[in-house]
Amino acid sequence: MDLKTGAANFSKQPIAYMVLVADSSAYACWMSRLSQRSLATVLFIGAAFLLYRTLALVSAGALETFVSWVVVLLMLELIADGITMVVCAAWAISGKAEQVRAVIRATSVVILLHAVRVLIFVLGRTGPWVDFDVKPAARAHHGDSWTWGGVYFAGAMSAISVIALIVFLLYWRRKKHELSDVYRTPGGDCGLVRPDSEE
Repeated sequence: MDLKTGAANFSKQPIAYMVLVADSSAYACWMSRLSQRSLATVLFIGAAFLLYRTLALVSAGALETFVSWVVVLLMLELIADGITMVVCAAWAISGKAEQVRAVIRATSVVILLHAVRVLIFVLGRTGPWVDFDVKPAARAHHGDSWTWGGVYFAGAMSAISVIALIVFLLYWRRKKHELSDVYRTPGGDCGLVRPDSEE
């Protein structure tokens, strides 16, 4: 290889390297946004399911059956479900990473509210607290509206959701400072904002 050919090959290498880096960065950004939208869609479906279950309870006469403070808790869960659906839908559409905090907070509130409500329901079906969450006038017929299978299923699913939330929050707390390879750094690559950023 002569000097002229070697110089030409050397001059092409930085360009090829820059193209490769740009393609890799664009692919990483695209995958990041795709995974964000996928997670947002899953969370939206979960919130929609809880909203459906809450509306089903209301339509079945929960407002007339349960005591006032349980009804307030039920309404709070209903509102939280709607807010979570809106936040997750906005994140799925925009793909903006700065919305991660809002999604995590809304999802956490929904899971915890639902877990508290399910715990109250389970405690009210057995032990010394039987029907403590039901109005006295409705206690005679309330036993026909639930089964032990439903109680066990609701309790197990709620417990799994809380455990999953705790594991995720611990993981997120440990990993949120290690996202600089994907999210925007000063002079960054794909315009995303780190979820732990205050911007």
